[in-house]
Amino acid sequence: MRKLSLVLFLVVWTGLIFAQTSGKVSGTVTDDNAQPLAGANVVIVGTSFGGASDSDGNYYILQVPAGVYDVRADYIGYKSETVENTRVATGLTTFMDFSLDIAAVEGESVEVIGERPL
Repeated sequence: MRKLSLVLFLVVWTGLIFAQTSGKVSGTVTDDNAQPLAGANVVIVGTSFGGASDSDGNYYILQVPAGVYDVRADYIGYKSETVENTRVATGLTTFMDFSLDIAAVEGESVEVIGERPL
């Protein structure tokens, strides 16, 4: 009886050690014409978790601790889009698609003055 309870304890303890405590965020990043954006960055704001979209615009962020987060998608030449209060559940995948609008890239004006010696 003592050996049986020891084996049962070890099985339960091992199961608790390997229990999941994280989830996954997945989706697609497209432009306003529904064309996939390859290489778009999708990050969970305030953490080091993120990923980049593949050639079909699909992205995956793995091992995200369960909780509520803001998720942002960025791509050069497009406006960033942030989805607030996204819930990531333990052991489940949270699906989130982004559609980014084109934005003009603006910089500071530069004035160049050329002078030559007398």
